[in-house]
Amino acid sequence: MGVRFPLHFAADFGQLKLLKFFVRIGAEVDRKDKYGITPLLAAIWEGHTRCVEFRLQMRASRTERTPEGQSYAGDAQQEDIRWLLARD
Repeated sequence: MGVRFPLHFAADFGQLKLLKFFVRIGAEVDRKDKYGITPLLAAIWEGHTRCVEFRLQMRASRTERTPEGQSYAGDAQQEDIRWLLARD
């Protein structure tokens, strides 16, 4: 855990096509970067709703915590992202 991975950068910049590509070639869904951030959290923080939705469809854990200990849903700024995180 000493780097950031391409999957994280794709989530940071809302690159849904790249996220799908990385998953297709076997990227680990909940892999944390050197800061303890998952790709799902990166997409949440940057407000990329479609990327959050895709990560959840790929079974990314919605029960992880931010590095500060906050729930993902509690840390989401956008209502639509909070809604996605709250659904089953």
